[in-house]
Amino acid sequence: MVPRRPAPPWPFRSAALPLCLAAALAPAAAGPAPAAEGARTDRVEQVRWALYHRLMADILLTGVKTATEGARWSIGEVNPYPAIASDKVIAACINWDATTPDAVDWYGYAYYYDTGQSRAEYDIVKLEQLEQRANDYCAQYEATNDCFCQIVDRNGFNALRLPEWFVDSRLGGGR
Repeated sequence: MVPRRPAPPWPFRSAALPLCLAAALAPAAAGPAPAAEGARTDRVEQVRWALYHRLMADILLTGVKTATEGARWSIGEVNPYPAIASDKVIAACINWDATTPDAVDWYGYAYYYDTGQSRAEYDIVKLEQLEQRANDYCAQYEATNDCFCQIVDRNGFNALRLPEWFVDSRLGGGR
């Protein structure tokens, strides 16, 4: 003869089913579930990183097109940005209206770097000045193209920001 399992205690025997049904049938709280919100945020970050990598690959393939007075590199040389050890920033002119989650529509870029200090002597004021110079020089592309200049790289790190309307319309929200 097979021994029988004893019945579970009373609360689990009679109340468990109604509680499970009530939880399953209850109306959803306002807003997305935390897991869904996290999935959208993950999607936004994935797209942000993908666009950053595509844009940086395109920029670094362009080589040096103009050289300012006292520049260390000549026109036509390989883009030296990755090798610069001091503080550095890149601003790019991006047409967000034509950009998709799979491709960046951009018209030009400018980068500036600190010629005097190594990155070990990091100075936020100096970095902000470099950002301003890069954006100012990038503005020449805004004047002749349908694009907006913004900082996309700061010291080799992703600084690209997706406009809220782009996230909402192209990625279905997620901020």
